[in-house]
Amino acid sequence: MMLYMHAFSFELISLAAGVALLLYARKQLKIKNFWPSFAAWVIIILSSLAIICAGFHSVRLWSKGYSHMQKMTMEKDLMMK
Repeated sequence: MMLYMHAFSFELISLAAGVALLLYARKQLKIKNFWPSFAAWVIIILSSLAIICAGFHSVRLWSKGYSHMQKMTMEKDLMMK
């Protein structure tokens, strides 16, 4: 579960970077240049899809009870030593 939390936070950072690039392209470049705004939209769309996918898979694993799996394997490793 912890990996999904890290992935979700990185996806939020990339979404914020895409929005910042889009705002910069609109204000500073006045949309004369197509590529910065296109790149910003690609970043926004891909990070939004990644957020949806990570959220779906984390809820699916959580509902199956895999949220404690990492904790259980760590305890098992400590008991073996």
